[in-house]
Amino acid sequence: MPLSNLIKKIAWSFHATTGICLEELMSEATLAYLKAEKTFKTEYRCKQSTYIYQCVTNSLITFCKQEKSHSCANTDILDVQLPAAEKSPLFELLSDMPINSKDLALLVFNNPDRYICKNPKTKLVADLRELGWAHQKIWDTFKEIQIFLNNK
Repeated sequence: MPLSNLIKKIAWSFHATTGICLEELMSEATLAYLKAEKTFKTEYRCKQSTYIYQCVTNSLITFCKQEKSHSCANTDILDVQLPAAEKSPLFELLSDMPINSKDLALLVFNNPDRYICKNPKTKLVADLRELGWAHQKIWDTFKEIQIFLNNK
């Protein structure tokens, strides 16, 4: 298996289990790969791909732990209030949205400081996972919002 495919495979497995953005995981895995490639020595008595696999995996484990430690403690983040001006365009837009899309939008609107960061989608996915949302439900809701906004 070519090493680039090895990196993709490792990053994908972390994405599938953690929900962290695949592009972020690919970036981290690529950096770990380059570092492992430079530090590999034939005296290690193992194949280069085995060494790189272990280095990339360890690097992604560390990255995932750091991402998890940056997320806030679970609160009732979906127990939110609608904007006070119920006649506002935002209220009208939200009232027309499907329920999952509305919950996700309210989560972001009521915690804007939390999602103004380097990786807002990763943080949002982590928060939704803590609330018990399945990965499929999260990604379906993202698509649902995109379709809804494109039709407006």
